[in-house]
Amino acid sequence: MNMSIRFTDLHNDHWAARAIYFLAGQGIIRGMDDGTFRAENNVTIGQFCAMAALASGNEIPSPPAPAHWARNAVSFVENMGIRLRWDTPESLTDAQIDEPIMRQYAMNVAWHVVAVNSGINLNDEDISWARFP
Repeated sequence: MNMSIRFTDLHNDHWAARAIYFLAGQGIIRGMDDGTFRAENNVTIGQFCAMAALASGNEIPSPPAPAHWARNAVSFVENMGIRLRWDTPESLTDAQIDEPIMRQYAMNVAWHVVAVNSGINLNDEDISWARFP
């Protein structure tokens, strides 16, 4: 466990502490601005896209205000051709970025990240259901 990174609300005996601190040590998760992690909260679409971008080895800077802090990370995922909501084929609104991500969309993003990091060509797979029309 990376002990140089500490979240004030995450104790070592939490069932997910090892994974959380490992990912924090890798720079994939950062927690909240107030030093907490909030392990019991849902993950938003914006937060998950930021983690996906970082896991892909891409440091995505936050856009200048007043744009949503996760707008560039969401655009990174959308530019991969990945849907983040079934009812929104276009870019998400700021309000949608702050909604919880559905598990099916999270797994689709994670699958793409793992494939890219592993050198797998997803063009060889039938993933038309997951792409923008």
